[in-house]
Amino acid sequence: MEFKSIISLRLFFFSLFYCLTVQLQSQNILYMGGWTEGTGSIPGFIATGNSSDNIRQRGPLHLGNPEILWFGQSNQYPGNCGGWSSSSYTINNGSSYRLTVWMKNIMTPDATAHFGTYSYASGSHQTKTLSGTTIANPKFFSGHLPVLDRWYLLVAYVHNKSYASTISHGKIYDAVTGLPVINLTDYKFSNSATKLSHITYFSNDISTNNKVVMALPVLELANGFEAPVETLLNINSNSKLLFAFDNSGNQKQRFYCFGSDCNNPPNPPAGRAYSIPDKSNSEVVEATNENVVLYPNPTNGRLSLKFSPEYQLMISSIKIYNMNSVMIASQEPREELFFDFNLANQSSGLYLLHIEFSDGRPAISKKIIKE
Repeated sequence: MEFKSIISLRLFFFSLFYCLTVQLQSQNILYMGGWTEGTGSIPGFIATGNSSDNIRQRGPLHLGNPEILWFGQSNQYPGNCGGWSSSSYTINNGSSYRLTVWMKNIMTPDATAHFGTYSYASGSHQTKTLSGTTIANPKFFSGHLPVLDRWYLLVAYVHNKSYASTISHGKIYDAVTGLPVINLTDYKFSNSATKLSHITYFSNDISTNNKVVMALPVLELANGFEAPVETLLNINSNSKLLFAFDNSGNQKQRFYCFGSDCNNPPNPPAGRAYSIPDKSNSEVVEATNENVVLYPNPTNGRLSLKFSPEYQLMISSIKIYNMNSVMIASQEPREELFFDFNLANQSSGLYLLHIEFSDGRPAISKKIIKE
């Protein structure tokens, strides 16, 4: 009995250590202690524009959850109108980092949104384009958000110094549909990079009383422990993958809905109404390409997905759905050729693995049999 108790105790502490390690590795590096209601700069965030252009108030994020929101208010003059440059934080240039922020434009489309970063050390700039050119003012995005008064999640990456791909994985996600709507520009570190900052602001807004809103900035390691984008969007086990078709049966639109939106989705394009994949699985197109290998299938729980290098560089999303079209697992693109899933807690039956690519090639779907 004593021996079993010791083993159980060791397993308990190992599990606790593992969970704490995962949590620590996925922490926000930015100091958020100053995010309280008020105006102007706060510890860790230098306000852009005038102090009066930057107002923090508590308000609803995309699903109505209360958060401290940073309002960039128009100063009615060309130039920077509200936002921040964060402090520079120590990084490891052998690692990759993900930067995220929520943004929304209110009232008029005049304001230009900027989302970028900054790395400066030893008298020189320390970020590079993916092709290897040093860049002094790296912006993941600079432009207009697609729809007024709608939240968007901006997700960007600064890759490790050895990152060899020229494919960017950063995107802007629509908080209503959950779909990526704009591709962002990724960067990578130089060999001597030691610092990184988070920069978000709006500019050239000359509309009277206009406001733009920003919230929840995050700078974190991109090491596989960061939350999936679907989790950030709150696209969870209750979400649905819905489809719209034209009169010829061709798929015209795919989008997520969640909460009450699933009962009253947006109007589909002209043609057939929204539907979900047939539960007999007859609509699933099997992938026969040897560049994508799924094993073991059937599976008792553990599932591995392997890509050839050229395919791996083009992945934009990997998701698993049950036959009710409810997403049960997802993975974001990363530099490994292998992806692992665990379906041990799922019921026996058929599941759908759905893989999308960033270069426009057709998505791949594969059936999974859970024993």
